[in-house]
Amino acid sequence: MIPLRKHPLFQQLLIDLATDYAQFEVTGKQLAAEGYTYDEMAAAVQVQLAELQRGHAADDGVPAAAEAARYRPDYGMFLPADWPTHQHHVFCDVPVTHISRSDTVTWTTLANYQVDRTEFAVSFDLSNEMFRRLLHAGIPSEAEELFAAMQDMEPGQSFDFVEPLIVTIEATLGIVVRLPRESFRPFVVRLVER
Repeated sequence: MIPLRKHPLFQQLLIDLATDYAQFEVTGKQLAAEGYTYDEMAAAVQVQLAELQRGHAADDGVPAAAEAARYRPDYGMFLPADWPTHQHHVFCDVPVTHISRSDTVTWTTLANYQVDRTEFAVSFDLSNEMFRRLLHAGIPSEAEELFAAMQDMEPGQSFDFVEPLIVTIEATLGIVVRLPRESFRPFVVRLVER
């Protein structure tokens, strides 16, 4: 078996990662069928992105270094498609720097999440009650006042916290969200603690 980073599908995997997450999943499955593990793929992608960020990799049709440096693959999409949605995941010391209103009953935040040497983006969806608990866990003295003030936010609006709220989140895996330029699979928050 040839080294993963020299495999012709590896370059396609990188392109798909930046442009078409649904195709990224298909290409990843093709590499898995050839005997490469998902851990190997994640490590190889991380190494390639680090090289691009430092400017050491050749331009093989891979996204520009600046794009690659900002991009983190979605952790929910990285998990196998048949991953049980009832299984609870615990994310410790999550730095919540911002919150966005998704709709009238859902709030969303993003954070980076490290698995071995690979850094992923993870999306958390919170109900109004879980959002209130997030505020109480992070800034208890201001939680109710801030929660009330933020109820007037429109879907699509975001709020940046002055200091990150460091919390532990327990969540289950949600359903895949497919957008024109990306796909992701958020985690649905079930519990928030300090």
